[in-house]
Amino acid sequence: MQWAVDPDGQSSTFNDVPDAICNAWSLDTPCGSSVPQSAWEAIANAEALGPVLIFAASNNGTVSLRAPESLALCLCVGNADTRGSNPVIAPSSGRGPSPCDPSIIKPDLVAPGTAVRTTAATVYVRITSAAASAAYTAGTVALIRQANPNVSAVEIKRILLTSATDLGAPGADNTFGAGLLNAGRAVNMALSSGPTGTVEGVVQYGGQPVSGAKVVLSGNLGDLSTTTVGGVFRFDHVVADHRYALSAGRFGFKNYTRSDSIVVDAGRSTTTVVSLLRGFDDDATHDQGWSLGVEGDNATSGIWERAKPMGSMFEGQQVQPDKDMPPYDGYCFVTGNASSPAADPMEADVSGGHTTLRSPLFNLSEITDPELRFSYWYSNDLGPNAGSDFFRAQISNDGGASWVNIVNTAAATHGWRMIKVPISTFLSPTDQMMLQFIAEYEGPNSLIEAAVDDISIIGAPSVPEPPRDLTMDVQFDQVLLKWRSSEGASMYRIYVSGDPEKVIAPENLYTTTADTTLTVPMKDIRFNEFYFQVTAAK
Repeated sequence: MQWAVDPDGQSSTFNDVPDAICNAWSLDTPCGSSVPQSAWEAIANAEALGPVLIFAASNNGTVSLRAPESLALCLCVGNADTRGSNPVIAPSSGRGPSPCDPSIIKPDLVAPGTAVRTTAATVYVRITSAAASAAYTAGTVALIRQANPNVSAVEIKRILLTSATDLGAPGADNTFGAGLLNAGRAVNMALSSGPTGTVEGVVQYGGQPVSGAKVVLSGNLGDLSTTTVGGVFRFDHVVADHRYALSAGRFGFKNYTRSDSIVVDAGRSTTTVVSLLRGFDDDATHDQGWSLGVEGDNATSGIWERAKPMGSMFEGQQVQPDKDMPPYDGYCFVTGNASSPAADPMEADVSGGHTTLRSPLFNLSEITDPELRFSYWYSNDLGPNAGSDFFRAQISNDGGASWVNIVNTAAATHGWRMIKVPISTFLSPTDQMMLQFIAEYEGPNSLIEAAVDDISIIGAPSVPEPPRDLTMDVQFDQVLLKWRSSEGASMYRIYVSGDPEKVIAPENLYTTTADTTLTVPMKDIRFNEFYFQVTAAK
């Protein structure tokens, strides 16, 4: 360690002190109790001189961390398989919690470490190891120091963690740590390193929270993204004194974009409410919360991803699309994506089993005569074992407990094919609807590719949209209510109650109106603490 921080052996010189020290070693002990305290002091002292010390997580699988990466002071990096658009943890990557202290989350973050192309003597090889993940992180530290030489090692570690792309359960966890290394975002944060604030809020529809919505905070320093839990979202450590745009999406609702900027103040929290509108249209341009794989899938490659299709050929015939459906916004859902149009067509095809693309829950109980429309591409008739594998499109009205086939075919499409079907032909629409698309490999040696795009549901709403953005201005002798008009509404019912859990009840109906404003005299309100709710009706 002393040599690493002073390679020339001259303690009076500092131009040889590195920006990062990448460690890929461990001891046969989970914690440091059997190691002299001076060893850990050496690590701390080395980092105090400027370098960021990075430690590869062990390569022995679940809950297998050892010293020194298990210690709180050591930045531990796990191995993520990033070959698809839905990164997963490598089976060999060590996971936490720290055996030294169960309250310490480990690894601290993950980085690409599976099938990484690198050099060996005079040839290129692919390696799978957390050492490769640590090397990616060390390279990112070098970029950070190039962008801002004055950032301390402690600040760089904070930047690496707060800029990481969250994976797995929301927040830090003992599989992915803070998330996947995001070099671009980390460098941008380093350029503006300084005070931070928080952006938080709730995504709702008709006053009810919407879980599973993808929320993105965009600015000139890059994008931050998260998923709502109970409708709530939160972005910590957002660089202050910058402007951000907020967007939210989930299948079953129209994409929301707040065009006016959100400004984050240092040390303060900015709170906002996102009110969604009903809508069923997904061209894959934005993340609307589809699951790219579900429990029970067993495909080893060709996993569904949302991407711009690369296209691949087999003996002069196209097996994977190189364009999405018109009007060519660029994105679709595709089973794997080749590294280049010239790559081996079996590089990213479906292999080893089946892979599932599944929607979040959506509500069709308020839509009259809904019609499902989507386009799909399926190739299974080229290469060995042609025509023996199936593509399925399925729908559920009980939250995924049971499924009904809409498409169940072993026939290749030889291009994009559009499907239009009345949903009531297959089952009764409910508020617990889900869609899924399955591409399977039964082998041996099948060449399977699939894609899905332009998923929509058409139908007339049987009830109007809920009112949005209700505000209440409490004045001396009256309360002024305002809300936005609702599509399909001809009148509004206004309820007032002293119980926030029971506002809409017959006895709490105050009045009806066709306007979107109402003045309520204070003498009409019989509660010391009161709550209003507005509903829309045809």
